Amino acid sequence: MPGLVTSLEATINFGVPKSELSVEEQAKYLARFDVNDPVPTRQATIPLHDLRGEVDAGMGGRTPLQQVEEMGFAVVKHASKVATYDGLDTPEATDAYKAECVQLYKDILGADEVIAWNAVIRDAGEGQPDTYGKQQLKVEKDFAPAANPLKAIAGSAHVDQDEEYARTIVKRAAGDDAFERYSRCCIINLWRPLRVVTNNPLAVSDFRTMDVDKDIMRMAGSYGTAYSVAHSPSQKWCYVQHQQPDEALMLLCYDSNMGKNGEALYTGHVACKVLNEPKLEGVEEIARRSVEVRLFAFFK
Repeated sequence: MPGLVTSLEATINFGVPKSELSVEEQAKYLARFDVNDPVPTRQATIPLHDLRGEVDAGMGGRTPLQQVEEMGFAVVKHASKVATYDGLDTPEATDAYKAECVQLYKDILGADEVIAWNAVIRDAGEGQPDTYGKQQLKVEKDFAPAANPLKAIAGSAHVDQDEEYARTIVKRAAGDDAFERYSRCCIINLWRPLRVVTNNPLAVSDFRTMDVDKDIMRMAGSYGTAYSVAHSPSQKWCYVQHQQPDEALMLLCYDSNMGKNGEALYTGHVACKVLNEPKLEGVEEIARRSVEVRLFAFFK
């Protein structure tokens, strides 16, 4: 690894603060998803906290669940036996990778049941980086996931599901009585780079620095309702410099505890452009490719 740069900056595409939208506009963006009229966004240059030193030091001995509950995300060391440099080539490979992720969560979270909802391969290739999210919207409009599994990078800060849609898909996955059978239900995505990340890394927000009343706005997505994340100077955004394929990010999207014991509710996340990241000597820069699995973890 090169010497760490302590004052990194990145450009991130955020949603505009809901305070700048009328009640009617907010209702419009919540009512339906329109690729030709998405939630307005605004690019900002922000300080970016590099987690590399903490990752190499074992994240301070905190378990993945402790990290998720504290910050809304976790970094876990895990080398996949299934995911390759290019991705998941067959339905069988996809199923095998999802099963591998399920077992990982049972092992590291102590969950009683884990369900893998879906898997997505993203690539920052031709026509990107997609810092404004336009290619992502085009992909979602023009292609069904099953027909075109290779998707664009996520170009605007967001949380995948709001509470309402999260509860809906949890019930679809585990049954209408899921919240009666389990004392806690979580949606925690597992995001893994398939290659050493030399561009468009994934940035994640530390939930403790978020103002959920001002920074978060409900919106309609292409599959259900979600949250748009607006920028605030108080926020802390993090990434892992030159993230490796055996360094996976866990992204909290929903926790049925709803912070009753001080836990994080979720983490915002987005692909970003690091303005002053040192080059990684001996590694060719190539479009970032990643695999993300949406996982439901259940605790009795």
